[in-house]
Amino acid sequence: MKRRLAFISLVLTAVVIAPGSAWSSCFESAHPIPVRIDAHAGSAAFAFDVDDVSAFYPRRARRMETGGSIRLRCEVTAGRAGNCNLVSVSEPDVGFEGSALALSKRLSLPHDQREIEVVVTFAIVGPRPALIPCRAARPISAPSGRE
Repeated sequence: MKRRLAFISLVLTAVVIAPGSAWSSCFESAHPIPVRIDAHAGSAAFAFDVDDVSAFYPRRARRMETGGSIRLRCEVTAGRAGNCNLVSVSEPDVGFEGSALALSKRLSLPHDQREIEVVVTFAIVGPRPALIPCRAARPISAPSGRE
């Protein structure tokens, strides 16, 4: 009996701790990783007209704990960006492109320009929070047979 319990304990520890295992992805952060998203053109910084800008941080980039920047060329109409095109991407294929284009519609820009190049920067600004299990573990049933 003692040997069986030690084996079960060892297996459980390996499943929970082993990085890259199927179970290791079953943990999520109690709080999201702190991020910052800025927009600027030259030395001028611009504000986003949105309550929670961190909601626009791409999930894949957040999981990878990576930052990046996007350069957009946008037309300015009545202080709003429109018809934006991607000029460059520092970290492709992690979702920054779509997020930057979505945020560009919420940029407050100077009224005196017709076209502007804006750099949108995505950054992780804090440590990864403690992880918690994403769902309760399944109960372990006693092996059938001898005890």
